[in-house]
Amino acid sequence: RRVHGDYMQSLAESRKLVENCEKLLAKGRIGQKIKSVLGCYGIVEKLLQNILANPKDPTKKIVKKTNKVIAEKVFVVPYIEDFFLALGYVVLDEERLEYKKDDMQSIK
Repeated sequence: RRVHGDYMQSLAESRKLVENCEKLLAKGRIGQKIKSVLGCYGIVEKLLQNILANPKDPTKKIVKKTNKVIAEKVFVVPYIEDFFLALGYVVLDEERLEYKKDDMQSIK
C-alpha cells in the first residue's frame, strides 16, 4: 500500500489546513470532495483524541469500518486506510483496524 508523506503531518498542522478549508466552505468556494475530507478529518481527530485521553482502554484503539458514521464519513475518503496504517494502526480483519503502538508520538 502507498503511504504518502503528507499523511504524516502533525494534527496541529492539519487542523490549520482544515480551518482554512472551512472558511472557504462557508463562502461557498469549496466542492463536495473537500467537504467529505473535512468531515472525515473531524472524526479521525476525535478517534485519535480518544486514544490519547484513554491510552489503556483497548476499545478506544479499535476503528470499526462497519460503524455507520465511520463507513459513510471516513472510509469514503481515498487512501484513508493508508493514513491509519501510517499512524500505527494494523488491520485486524476486513471490518476493523486497531492502533497497536505503545508510543503515542505518531498521533499527538
